[in-house]
Amino acid sequence: MSAAPESLTVRTGEAAWLKHAPPALAVLAGLGLLTAPTTIAWKVLALAALLAFYRIGRRAWRRAVRIGRLQIYRDGPGRLLRNGEEQRVETAGSAWITPWLCVIPLKTVPGAAMIRCMVCASENRPEDFRRLRVWLRLCADSRFRSREPS
Repeated sequence: MSAAPESLTVRTGEAAWLKHAPPALAVLAGLGLLTAPTTIAWKVLALAALLAFYRIGRRAWRRAVRIGRLQIYRDGPGRLLRNGEEQRVETAGSAWITPWLCVIPLKTVPGAAMIRCMVCASENRPEDFRRLRVWLRLCADSRFRSREPS
């Protein structure tokens, strides 16, 4: 009898505290611009650019995968479960890994639709998050990709 492939399931989506980070950073940047020793014209131009970049960033942030589950297998594609639907996924590049969160670029199999999946440490068991970080770092060559026939 063969053993089932080792898998890991983590909760995707942002933590409650993370919702407040972009507005807080925008306010701090705005205060920094207002106190800068420059003319009012440059301040207005810089504030307009800050507002434009903030809105573009929030739009991209909202398109990211919110709440769901990501199930990763060591020997093949993973599964993303969200909104009652299941999608087969594989990594589509290098993940951004920190002690607090990981952002994993995924693509659907088949179809190759791009998805950015965020996994927060505070929303998962510490052991599961640690295993995810280890898999993303040390198993980067396999990246739970589809196995192509040789």
